[in-house]
Amino acid sequence: MGLVTEDRTCKVAVVNRTGRRLSMVAVGHKYSDVYRDSFQWLSAVEPGQTTPAAGPVRYHIGVATTGRDWWLVTWVHAATGEAFHTAPHNYREWLDAPEKVLHGATELAHCVAGGFLVDRILKNASVLAFLSRIGVPETWLPAAVEGGMSLKNACIVLGCVELTRALTNTEATVGFKQHILRDDDAGRTLQIELGPNNAVHLRSHSGVSETVASRFDLARALKL
Repeated sequence: MGLVTEDRTCKVAVVNRTGRRLSMVAVGHKYSDVYRDSFQWLSAVEPGQTTPAAGPVRYHIGVATTGRDWWLVTWVHAATGEAFHTAPHNYREWLDAPEKVLHGATELAHCVAGGFLVDRILKNASVLAFLSRIGVPETWLPAAVEGGMSLKNACIVLGCVELTRALTNTEATVGFKQHILRDDDAGRTLQIELGPNNAVHLRSHSGVSETVASRFDLARALKL
């Protein structure tokens, strides 16, 4: 480790040990106010499966480094559409006012609540802009519905993506878990293990951090 601040990167993957099929997982990472990285996996993650590694996750090392790494994970159970997030002990601020971070998903939910079908929804300019903003191709929605996902659950999935990205792009760390990346972690893959009973472990080469998860009623927040 040098005497000055140096850039490093690694990757992140999510391991599903919940015992349930997940329809999506999203991860947000902040390195203090310097770097903000968001990743999402919108294909099904089966029990015991690990997502492909995504990156880069950016951070600094060095004696002069004062930053910290903060993490947020959201996911949705495929069978029920229930949404979960990490670190429930400090998340009330945004959960009490979801409209502060949910904008595009709310527009999509209005279309769904109005009984619009996929073809009509995809003619809505606001919905198309929303999908582009969160990095989801237009083809995802019809493919998800054709694969058996309800439009309500699709809203919840995309709401989790928007929520993760929006919170990652703020300076607050409410709802985030601290897990510091070290020089030894550079070029490797940090694994986030979603376990039974809402246990979550962040495992990097340099160490392990533990946190918990909680269900939140995203359907109610979106008025579905």
